[in-house]
Amino acid sequence: MGFLEKYHQYIDIEWKAQFLQRIVEIEGPSIEILTKIDSSPKKGFNVEPENYHYLVIQGSFDPPTIPHITLLIKSIELLSKQHVGDSIQLVILFSLAHVDKTPNVLQHSLLGERAEILEYLLENHDLKVPIVIGLSNMARYIDLIEAMKKKFDNQKSLTFITGMDVFKKVFDSKYYSDPLNKVLPEIFQAKFFVAGRNDIFSKDDFIEFTNSHLKDFPDHITQISFIAMPEKLRYLNATQIRESFNKNRIPDKTDIPTPILKFLKKNNIYSPDLDKQAIKVAIQSVVRFTIEAEDVSSVAVLVLEKLSEELQKNRSFNQQIINEYQSDLEEKNKEIYKRWKKLRKSIS
Repeated sequence: MGFLEKYHQYIDIEWKAQFLQRIVEIEGPSIEILTKIDSSPKKGFNVEPENYHYLVIQGSFDPPTIPHITLLIKSIELLSKQHVGDSIQLVILFSLAHVDKTPNVLQHSLLGERAEILEYLLENHDLKVPIVIGLSNMARYIDLIEAMKKKFDNQKSLTFITGMDVFKKVFDSKYYSDPLNKVLPEIFQAKFFVAGRNDIFSKDDFIEFTNSHLKDFPDHITQISFIAMPEKLRYLNATQIRESFNKNRIPDKTDIPTPILKFLKKNNIYSPDLDKQAIKVAIQSVVRFTIEAEDVSSVAVLVLEKLSEELQKNRSFNQQIINEYQSDLEEKNKEIYKRWKKLRKSIS
């Protein structure tokens, strides 16, 4: 197997992700489907299309944790009770946009790795509904509503799953150009299942919060349901798990599903190893340069194949590109860019 052969699928997903981000100003909020998993008793992907109650969760899932799978199970159960006998479809979206942070590939896994991890997890948990895994180029719910309408026009209803920490941002005016009294009615076309987290984890605290923030829109309160989480899971986040791996510590088995823990260890997903970090930077950078040059994705694959020899043998080059990446996440990685230009000419 060639050095980059196992990364080809990751390059394809990285390509789709970066392309989706580039077209946002032209096409607006968009969703790209990566894969479908049908664990529904009705086998929803193998029959004629029907109207679904869509249940949507968006995040980084880096990695998926026990709170994630617990929240999915509780949300499916709740929506099933609200719509007895109707069809439900779960949509899990990797968010490419973040309202408060700039992702750093050295601290995260590649999107392709995450998609593989999530698919592996879902195949080990029978959620009994058809599932779509995809990418989204928007972080705000007002934009996700638009993207969902464009991608799935057979909606009976739309419900978002979120944590209290994210739900609070719905009511923060700094994220919108329009006033809240215009934005909130558009957002609460959808329903929300909100998991208690951090400082608001009891139902009484949650009711107090929603009543105070929706006092001018009392009808919207019926669009929100609270999901109580076990105490240990209220504070856990994926960052803590990544940090454990980076420090060569094994996370607690109560924090992360056992199949995922084994998968992460076997594949060194969060390894601080220099060579692993360098290939992540190289994949992101080469895909970016190739898209900017309006070339096709196969060009990125060929350039990375030719670049792989230096990535394997030249540790000083690996350290150099990592240092340059860390110095400025927004600028071109000059060392990779020089080689990309030369290699691109050689394969033209």
